[in-house]
Amino acid sequence: MYYNDEEYLVPPTYLYAPMRQNYEGESISGDATWTEGGPVTKCNLAWSDMNHMTTAVSTDSPYTCGQLLNVRFEDTGKEVTVKVVDTVAGYPQNRLNLHRQVFEALGANLDWGIIPIRIAVVPTDGNGQLRDVLWNVLGQTYPGATIKNSQWQEEENVSGGYLKESYLFTLGTSEGDMTVRGDVVFHPNTKRIRSINLTETS
Repeated sequence: MYYNDEEYLVPPTYLYAPMRQNYEGESISGDATWTEGGPVTKCNLAWSDMNHMTTAVSTDSPYTCGQLLNVRFEDTGKEVTVKVVDTVAGYPQNRLNLHRQVFEALGANLDWGIIPIRIAVVPTDGNGQLRDVLWNVLGQTYPGATIKNSQWQEEENVSGGYLKESYLFTLGTSEGDMTVRGDVVFHPNTKRIRSINLTETS
């Protein structure tokens, strides 16, 4: 699947979403509960964003609406990137209220109710926003699939001062797991995306 800049217009909010520096590059201990989400959030963002890979954070949390967080469940070794779409009053600063699909993607049983996790902010050097864009394209291309994991692969210089960022995504489908490589060609100064390419690798 291939998208060029004439076929796929990226909303500016995906490229310029405000992100805080708190805990940047660090991993902290926390815990997570789960929710089915709802139609309206305090961030004015949908729980269905990024194929429901979303979370709510404490109103006292250093994390902000639209921010991307890496969440790791040490018991299973699984890690998922989630988007902050809502806030919860009264939660500890290091507690996340994950969408049910995230809880399950981490390998947790819903009956457990709460699990220990590690939380880290996705770096704000542009990769987080690009991954957010890819996530939305994946959701359009593979409706109904769950994005279980994402992993940065490489950065490559291309012609005209553009860069190509590449990621591997693990998707859960009704036929089983599959791996999709996502390549984004963009200009590091203007943030203009020239092309997006998705390739099934297995």
